[in-house]
Amino acid sequence: MQRAITEIIEAILKPLRFASKDSFARLSTLRGLEKLVTVICSNGLTKELSSVDSTKLTFVADLFAGFDSLNQELKKDVIIKALAVLEGAADARLTAAQAEPYCEPPRISTEEALAKLQKLKTPLQYVKGIGPKLAKRLEKKGMLTVEDLLYFLPFRYEDRTKLKTIKELLPGQTETTEVKVLVLGEVRYGRRRVFEMATSDSSGILKLKWFNFRAQYMKRYKAGQRLMVYGAVSVFGMQKEIIHPDIEVLDENVVFDAETQGGIVPVYSQVENFHQKTIRKLVRNAVDEFSHCAVGALPETTLKKHGLVELSEAIRQAHCAVKYHGSFDALKARRSIVFDDLFLLELSLATRRQNAKNEEGIRFLSSDSSLLSSKLEAKLRQLLSFKLTSAQERVLSEIKNDMTSPHPMNRLVQGDVGCGKTIVSLIAGLWAIESAYQCAIMAPTEILAEQHYLTTHGLASGLGIRAAFITGAMKKSEKNKALEDIRQGKADLIIGTHALFQKDVEFKRLGLVVIDEQHRFGVIQRAALRKKGAGTALPDMLIMTATP
Repeated sequence: MQRAITEIIEAILKPLRFASKDSFARLSTLRGLEKLVTVICSNGLTKELSSVDSTKLTFVADLFAGFDSLNQELKKDVIIKALAVLEGAADARLTAAQAEPYCEPPRISTEEALAKLQKLKTPLQYVKGIGPKLAKRLEKKGMLTVEDLLYFLPFRYEDRTKLKTIKELLPGQTETTEVKVLVLGEVRYGRRRVFEMATSDSSGILKLKWFNFRAQYMKRYKAGQRLMVYGAVSVFGMQKEIIHPDIEVLDENVVFDAETQGGIVPVYSQVENFHQKTIRKLVRNAVDEFSHCAVGALPETTLKKHGLVELSEAIRQAHCAVKYHGSFDALKARRSIVFDDLFLLELSLATRRQNAKNEEGIRFLSSDSSLLSSKLEAKLRQLLSFKLTSAQERVLSEIKNDMTSPHPMNRLVQGDVGCGKTIVSLIAGLWAIESAYQCAIMAPTEILAEQHYLTTHGLASGLGIRAAFITGAMKKSEKNKALEDIRQGKADLIIGTHALFQKDVEFKRLGLVVIDEQHRFGVIQRAALRKKGAGTALPDMLIMTATP
């Protein structure tokens, strides 16, 4: 087995050493290195190898995925990592962490990117062909800026390069055809009113029907009009028909050429009573003028690795498919846009997590400045008629680690109703109280808040903990007394509803915030309560929910 892995590694090292020789002087002349390394690793993984050797080969194979499409600097980086793994690293994960990553230079400067993004915030009324009146109508669809219009993507496409005649339409298929209106009007089938249109071309007759229609249809369509019709073909009474078709009125006296005027045509969700032709024209004007301002977040290497296109190009392809009917890939364009969007979301979440680590929090310690002790917790456990489950113990251990760190905790505890989330939050609250801080528990309704109070008040009294209850429906005298106790620090455990984040609630030393059923509160509401912490340090936050 040892001999086998040695031969495999040497077979890979030989071309890699050749490529790296003389500061990678020969790298540009090498061809097929990706295929060679991948084949050797794949063949090696079929043999009996140790877990460490299998990890090495798997890591190297993954490194060379997409190698041939990389630029010279990234190729060097891949080869350096592979050599480090194969020439003696015991663990591929250590090598990956030790290898110096290659940072791809930005395609444009920060100033240029900001200038482009600012243009995308241009109100729609200033886009060619829109104006104030149309902008008001588009606003009802949620489109206010150029960026909104660029991301108003088609929900499907029509292939008009191969239009069929009525005779060629196949029942059960979704087809596109060009017809001329013969007659139209309201028809009754028993008590049911149906708007019906008889159309034709040189090969036959096609009926178009609407079971749900408006009086506007009578004014919109006229005999003699030429229509582009799209929909599912069916047969009724030996007659081909399309129920609720998508229709576009074609210009009179203009011969339609499928190759030059058709192609792949985008179809958008309806905007008031706009014709599809009007919507396409408005979007196309915005794309022509502003699509170059779309700044993608993905590095070039990531685009190549996943077979994506740059954001501005993806937007152009998604909207102006007619120009790409020879090489159009709707899925690729849409996937590129979605990938960029999700990448930015993940990047923002990672940034928020990193910023949270830099925030000043409370490091909960016992009164003698030692790590959290369990005096109150031990007393509480003696009062309980049951033992905590292993899951509760594990969650408490994780919470304790967070609370003893110098950064604010922001932890979610999810579990079914009755699984014991409340007792977990109470123990966490005891740790905060034992460190001379206050704990606030906020519930979305008065009933739930009262339930929390009744559950914890008895236990808290047995531990010598002073509890307070705050809701909006309390008598003024009772509420004022509770507020004063909270302000002076006479209340250690405060339970309430939305009233807790009101301006008149002032905590002396808030250290832990527990929020039950967090989806019932807004982000601003949760932040308002958290800002009531002691000094500049943010209090820890523990969120509980039964909703996965």
